[in-house]
Amino acid sequence: NLPDGSEYSPGWVLNFVESSNSFDLSHQGVVDALSLFEATTANVWWQVGATDGEWFPSLDFYGSGQVEVPNNDNLNFGTGDFALSLWYKSYGQWDSLQVAQQLLAKHDGGSDSYELQLWIENDGMVFLTGIVGDDLLVADVPFRERRLSHLVLSRSNGLVSMYIDGENVGQMESAGNTTSNGNLVLGYDTYSDGENLRGSMTDVTVYSSG
Repeated sequence: NLPDGSEYSPGWVLNFVESSNSFDLSHQGVVDALSLFEATTANVWWQVGATDGEWFPSLDFYGSGQVEVPNNDNLNFGTGDFALSLWYKSYGQWDSLQVAQQLLAKHDGGSDSYELQLWIENDGMVFLTGIVGDDLLVADVPFRERRLSHLVLSRSNGLVSMYIDGENVGQMESAGNTTSNGNLVLGYDTYSDGENLRGSMTDVTVYSSG
């Protein structure tokens, strides 16, 4: 935690799968790092994973980096049916100035778009939100962070539905246009600063049907 209130993350220190099976994080090493960045406090996160030798691949975002898929006709649905599906785990880490973290977005700065993102309220509650054209759909239940969840945003015959782990958490009518010249991006928003994602996602799928 830096003096100006922002956060800085150096990323992963060690991956036991790819290196040795033991590691020591010395007290002096932490003190030296705090001094280097003039930081007031620091946090260390750790996690344990077990595998039969086959890891399920995922995209990992730590407030930087992104994935971009060039625009093509298969990603534009006009006012017709479509669906977005992905598995996602939020790290529960938010910059002090952030109000949104972008999961998926396709637009060129205008209102013709589709997006899937997380919003954080002033009270710290986080909600899944979907954007279709100019229309906004907010889940009617808080999003559970630090847990792997299956997310779906679907439009069928003008009815937009949102699902978390198979549960319908919101619906709206929308004829919003989803066709744009923008690329499909994951983990950030090309046209909005400060929406970088902190989380992991996998099995991202775009369907041309609801």
